[in-house]
Amino acid sequence: MLAPGKRGLEGLGPSDYEAVLGFLRQLYAVERLEAFPRSALVGLSRLIESEILTYNEIDPRRQRAHMIEEPAGFINASQVATFEHYAHQHPLIAHYARTRESQPRKISDFLSLSEFQGLGLHNEFFRPLSINYQMAVTIPSAPQLVIGIALNRSRRDFSERDRSILETIRPHLAQAYRNAAERTTLGERADAAERALRSSPAAALASLTRREHDVLVLVADGKTNRQIAERLTLSPRTVQKHLEHLYDKLGVRSRTAAAMMLASR
Repeated sequence: MLAPGKRGLEGLGPSDYEAVLGFLRQLYAVERLEAFPRSALVGLSRLIESEILTYNEIDPRRQRAHMIEEPAGFINASQVATFEHYAHQHPLIAHYARTRESQPRKISDFLSLSEFQGLGLHNEFFRPLSINYQMAVTIPSAPQLVIGIALNRSRRDFSERDRSILETIRPHLAQAYRNAAERTTLGERADAAERALRSSPAAALASLTRREHDVLVLVADGKTNRQIAERLTLSPRTVQKHLEHLYDKLGVRSRTAAAMMLASR
């Protein structure tokens, strides 16, 4: 096995740094977790030449995989099922699941090309996609999951320059993922709070028109429709209409329930 060690920024030039900075600006701008995978894949495709890139959430124990690919539509559901069946043969998945490290690794760090091509995983999944070389990096996740991004090629392996770029952006991938997850959680909480506010008695009462509110106050005071009509100079029929409307807005079905809501407010 070839141990990559700490290669740092080996072989990177000014143009590489400029490209990396552009990628990071794009990645840190992601607001929602569901947008993170596609943004990361598209950005990486501009940094490191790859024929197929995949974002993967893999549960090795249950042999389950959620896969997003770039270009989109390149891998179908049947192929994902095949990958799940042979995932236990994947040297990178086994390594990351065992060590929980996140440094960039290539399949060729563990297997020669002929050894890789001898696996059922290659014959049934990678060979139909014309993939012979892969490099991946993982994002810290729950113990039962391996979350990673894989870059794939058919004719030549990834260089140490490619690995250096992936190592440079690795901590930023993890941080941007956490940022997107936190923003998504906060957004969901804010949405839930807004929905709760809209459904609260205060919000419901605030939705009443001035006339509906006047009618409700008199209902709570024990007045009949006729008495309310006289007080507000309305017809009893109009009072009844106002009652029906305010019942709908408050989500109640009776004078008593409406009056109780006003009292609680």
